[in-house]
Amino acid sequence: MTPTGFELQVALARRDRERVDRVLESWFREQARLAIDATVADHAAALDVRPVAIALRDPRSRWGSASRQGRVMLSWRLVLAPPEALETVVVHELAHLRVFGHGPRFWSLVASRRPDHLVWRRWLRTHSLELHGALMPPTTMEVDASAG
Repeated sequence: MTPTGFELQVALARRDRERVDRVLESWFREQARLAIDATVADHAAALDVRPVAIALRDPRSRWGSASRQGRVMLSWRLVLAPPEALETVVVHELAHLRVFGHGPRFWSLVASRRPDHLVWRRWLRTHSLELHGALMPPTTMEVDASAG
């Protein structure tokens, strides 16, 4: 822990040919799987749903989706957001396993588990570019600018 927060240090062995961004993405995907599985376990029974599969992907246009067949897809990048944002998306997608569409019944179900869901949906909209840009290799211009 540093005075400004947590710090993650990555040390690569010489024989490790992977780029740092790939190593970090792999680690964050593992952390996302743990966080998402725990969050599903916390809410599925209360919402009276049982997802048949939960996939982690890296979509650009949405944080998650749910199918009528009970499959849930979530962005692994949610682990880069505050836990409340991740939980809001998980609850949102689990709620779709009971109510498809975004009508009053759906939002009431989401609010029953995350009363502050509007705050966290807004946070995700505001920080979307940051989360999707995380772990991207620096551009030539960024490298040049940092050199001097």
